[in-house]
Amino acid sequence: VTGRNIGASKRIDDVIGRYIVSIKSSFPRDLNLSGLRIVLDCANGAAYKVGPTILQELGADVIVVNNKPDGFNINEDCGAMHPEHIGKLIREYRADIGLALDGDADRLVIIDEKGEVVDGDKLIGALCNYLNEEKLLRGNGCVATVMSNKALEDYLSSKGIDLFRSDVGDKYVLEVMKEKGINFGGEQSGHIIFSDTAKTGDGLASALQVLALILKSGKKASEVLNPFELYPQILHNMKVIEKIPLEKIKGFSIEGYSLTIFCQRKCYRRKYKKWYIPDKVYFIYYLSGTASPDAPVKLKTVLIDNVSIPTIAHHRKCNKWMEREVLMSYLDVIISRLEKTF
Repeated sequence: VTGRNIGASKRIDDVIGRYIVSIKSSFPRDLNLSGLRIVLDCANGAAYKVGPTILQELGADVIVVNNKPDGFNINEDCGAMHPEHIGKLIREYRADIGLALDGDADRLVIIDEKGEVVDGDKLIGALCNYLNEEKLLRGNGCVATVMSNKALEDYLSSKGIDLFRSDVGDKYVLEVMKEKGINFGGEQSGHIIFSDTAKTGDGLASALQVLALILKSGKKASEVLNPFELYPQILHNMKVIEKIPLEKIKGFSIEGYSLTIFCQRKCYRRKYKKWYIPDKVYFIYYLSGTASPDAPVKLKTVLIDNVSIPTIAHHRKCNKWMEREVLMSYLDVIISRLEKTF
């Protein structure tokens, strides 16, 4: 296809103003941000103008950082990739909450009034329950990826909400949302989709929903955004020389590593005279598609979820920290064998 058949570009006048109006319209009309002090990290990226404008027009006292992009400093030691910097500012200015965006502003990381980063799965759980209580949740469900903690699934189940899993990536989250007729989903990394507002992740749209949740709850961020305790979960990144499909790697077989035997050796419960066998531990291996062309490809080896805490809940004195240590030790065994494989 050449020439006139290619098509033509079109410039939209006042696109920034239209976007600001669109995002502000997603915020409840009976609320405003007056009295809230917010630290906003724009990551020297796309939201450096619209982010502060939206929050200020809604009445917030906004402390803005990293809002001077020069074409090179985007995401550079700032934003959602480095939320620890906002934590210091929150404590210094006694702010109510911190919002850290990434360069293209589709990702949001929340930092509470104590300067602590809010876990992504806890954020998804709190927002999903909020939407359900406000009768704004369609399909009685939520979509998260296979990476999300099992505790999120159990929490939503206790609220009568279904959790559907997708492959890793916000585009896969959106696919399942469309398939199931659901209007909310996200990744624990901070990509959150409110499809009634935007058909992809939008950090500012997500931020307004978080702020609405806090205001309606009348609680501090550290309280309302901590709805459940996470189960032990471990993420390990491994560099590989060549990106080979896992199923084609000779000798790669998780079934060859005996979890049962390992745990029998480590987890005998003398008090109950029985072996403690974790039956809800599983592993996910996938090749990362986000590495830059000149960077080593990563194989992410993930040990996810509860050590069967629910199945032994009646054993009140069971040591959860020991369970975590056992799983970490087992992961070390797997990692060492995988490194030999590569």
